[in-house]
Parts: sequence; C-alpha cells; structure tokens
Amino acid sequence: MVVVVRDGQKVPDRTGRLTGDRTKPGPVRTGPESNRSENQSIASVTFQNGRQQHDPNDQIAEIITDHGRKAEVWKHFNIAILVTGKRKAQCKGCGNLLTSEGNSTLKRHIENSCAALKAQTGPNQPILDNTGQVWMYSADLCRQMTTSCVIQSAMPFGMFTNPHLTKLIQKALQPRYNPVSRQTLRRDGMQAWEKAKNETRELFSNLPNNVSLTCDVWSAPNGLPESYLCITAHWVDPISWLLCKRIITFSFDNASNNNRCVDKLKLALNPILDGQIFHTRCCAHIINLAVQDGLETCKRVLNKFRLMLRRIFNKGKKMQQAYRKYCKDVGFRALGPAHDMPVRWNSTYYMLDNLVKQKQYIHAFYNIHYEKNTIGSQDWAIIEGLHDILNDFKNATTLLSGIYYPKSPLLLNQLYILSSKIVAYEDHHDWGTLMASMKAKLLKYFLEIPFGFLCAAALNPYLNVIGVEVLITNICQAFGLDTSTEHIRLFNVNFQRLFDHYKNIYGVEANIKPLKCFRRVLVLVATAKIGPI
Repeated sequence: MVVVVRDGQKVPDRTGRLTGDRTKPGPVRTGPESNRSENQSIASVTFQNGRQQHDPNDQIAEIITDHGRKAEVWKHFNIAILVTGKRKAQCKGCGNLLTSEGNSTLKRHIENSCAALKAQTGPNQPILDNTGQVWMYSADLCRQMTTSCVIQSAMPFGMFTNPHLTKLIQKALQPRYNPVSRQTLRRDGMQAWEKAKNETRELFSNLPNNVSLTCDVWSAPNGLPESYLCITAHWVDPISWLLCKRIITFSFDNASNNNRCVDKLKLALNPILDGQIFHTRCCAHIINLAVQDGLETCKRVLNKFRLMLRRIFNKGKKMQQAYRKYCKDVGFRALGPAHDMPVRWNSTYYMLDNLVKQKQYIHAFYNIHYEKNTIGSQDWAIIEGLHDILNDFKNATTLLSGIYYPKSPLLLNQLYILSSKIVAYEDHHDWGTLMASMKAKLLKYFLEIPFGFLCAAALNPYLNVIGVEVLITNICQAFGLDTSTEHIRLFNVNFQRLFDHYKNIYGVEANIKPLKCFRRVLVLVATAKIGPI
C-alpha cells in the first residue's frame, strides 16, 4: 500500500478518499507511474492476519534511479533513501521496499514475489510467434542475425549502436536486447565470410560435375560511383537434378578484361572441345547493343518525343494532372511516360508503345498547350514504324532473359527471326541506315555462331540437327554470308566430338550415331518456315 504524506498530513488520493482510510480502501498506484513529487514519500507494507500494516519509519526521502549497479537484476530496482537515512531496494514493478540489497534476495523477489512481473512473460519463458510455434529470445541468435542484416543490406557497422534504435527495441520489442558494437559486428562479419569461403571451397572440391560461371556487372550500393563484377556459379546437383548456384566472387573490373580472364581460365582448366563451349556472352545484352546502335540514326526524332514527355509529365504536377483530366473527359485512361534508358533492355520500345497507344490524345493535348509544336505527322509515322521494328527485338530479349527455362536452345531461332526482320527492312528508304547499324553489330558477335548455342538447339526436339542446318543456311543468307556450308560442317564435326566425349564418360559400348538419333524427333523441311518456338 502506498501512503502519500505531504508536510506531515495525509492527502486525498486519486479516488478522492484520504490516504489510509480503512473503511473503503480504494486502488492506489504502486508502480513507477505514480507521478510522485519531490515532497512525497512511500512506506513499505506488511500483512498481518490479512490486514494491511505499514511501518511509518519507512518513509522515502529520495529515490536514486541512476545507481550504477551492473548486475542484471538491478534493472528492476531503484535505491530508496529513507527519512531515517537507511537504504533499501525498491522494485520498479510493484513498488515494494526490500531490506536487503543482496543480488540473491532481489532475484528471488523478481522470480517469486513481484506481482507486476508475474503478469508479464518471464525472461526465459517461451512464447508463441506469429505462426503459433514456441519462440524464445536468444542473444546469440540476435547477434548472428544482426551481422547477417548488416552484410546483406550493406549497412554501416555502427548502425545498431544508435541509442534511439536501442531504446526502441528495448522499450517496444525486447527488454533484454543489448546492442552489438561496430567492432564486434566487423569481427563477426569477417568470421562469417571466412566460414562461407571455406564451405564453398569444400563444396566445389567434392563436386563431381562441371560448373557454369556467369558474369554480371552490379551497381555499388549507397550511392557509390563504382560498379563491380559478380561471378555466379551454376551447376546441376547430381542427386536431385536441381539447378544450384553460388556467388563465388566480386571483382571491380570492366567488360574489356573479361576476354583476358577467360583466356587465363582456359589455360588453367583445359576445357573440352578446345574451349568452344567454355565462354558465351549474354545474348539479350548483345541484342540491346544492336538496338542502341540503330536508334542513333533516329535520335533527332526520338528527342522530340522525349522532350514532349518531359514537358507533360516532369514539369510539375499541374501539367500532368491537366493531361490526366483531359484524357478522363474524353473517356480515355492516360498512360505513364515510360522514359527510356540506354542500359535498360526494351525501355525505348515501352516508351514508344505508350506513345502509340495514346497518340490521338497526347498529340492533341500537346498542340493545345504548346502552339509551337514541332512534332508532325511524319514524325509520328517514324515512331509507329520504329515501334513495329523493335517489337521483334523486344520479344527476343524477353524470351532470352527468362529464368525458369533453358534459353540456349532458343537463341538460333530468335537470331533467324531478327535476321528476317533486317532483310525485310534493309532496302527501305527510311530504315536502311538503321538496319545497317543493327546488322553490323549482330555480325560482330554472331559472325561465327557460338557452338554452345548450336549444340543446345540441336538437342531441342523442336529443331534437332536438320533444323539447325536449315537455320544456319537461312541466317547466313540474310546476313549476306556464303559460309553456311563451312558452318554446317564445323557444327557436325564438333557435335560428334561432344557426343563422343560424354559417351566415354557416361555412355555404354554401343554403335550410336548421334546425328541420326535426333532426326527421328522432328523432320523439318528446308523451306525456312521456322517460326517462333
């Protein structure tokens, strides 16, 4: 029971009754929220024969909250200085005074006697998480997850030393949480890296099959200007036949050095077929490079439409809202600008696609607000024609950048479709220059079609060996090359060598002719009528 004494007189409590009235004892706040003033004091309470008793000598003169005690149990106690000069420990939960300040006594009070803490979850008592499973707080697991969070999110090591974050976690989430210092996080991060590196080395040293390495340029986080090369290893698990992957290294490097890196790997690893299927480039990226070279010939017209989009959508909300209202009034839902970027695949196509879909409305709105409009019907005709040309390049890029199916068997067919598009437009007076630029870029990388793609296409039941020979012939004709016969001969020779290599490793002694076993899958006539797969 809390007895409030002010200048030696009893004062009414929050219920309006005098403190100490035994007839109808009202509720009295005994916790730390009792809003005690400096001239208030508290008496300790005992119970005799079921009746409340208090010692008038245990009136508190001062409460010390910052007592400097380091033991864990003192988080639940303050030190009370009595009017008699004695010191006693006061529980923050129930407000009771304990004669002894010994840690064992305080711990027994917290575990067995404090009514306030009994109503809460104990420090070692398991609780249920949001899935209904038993959960218990673990400081070691918290430290481990903190290190993982810092590494994976590229946070600074001093992120969790912020006092405001610590206060938030301790007050609202977990009172037993202790922040991890930046030195500890850095040390734990280096240990985790060493452990992962050793596990990866052991994994690859015991792997019985081959590994495919993929290189990609990633942007540095946190606004840093550098970019770095990420190398990912892919392989098929020999037991489950599932595709596995590991990020094995990061390298600050540029694309021009990739060829030298591959040459050194060839010397060290001595790959099969003289390394013909050892190195392949990203085909979707090559297609994007060809598109960007072709778009340079239409730069003047494209810049007009880019300026129009910036004026409508990026010159403040007023103009953008006016256009949306204009479209709503005529019963059309306005589309976004879809600005293009040179390094983003298909971004120019999507920009043109949105423009073509809302041509009637955006052109009329632009003429109303910008009388000196320099976009005419001829410019719109170029945009619509360019949109039709880029459609096949967009389809090829989307198909070859998928992640849930093998893409290598699809390249040859897509290359044939693109070469057919170039043949259809290269003699056009408006698109001849554009097609010449795209053709030159594609020939730079596909003058000799990588054997890995030819082999994958031959294993595709939609094509098989005959289909590959037909596609090679038609692609060479579209690009104006007379080397189709030599390409077909090299393909057949290397395909036989590849078959013999795997036959010696996994096959049985049998008279197998691989070039005939694929012919029974699908017979394609040499009419060049091979559409998209």
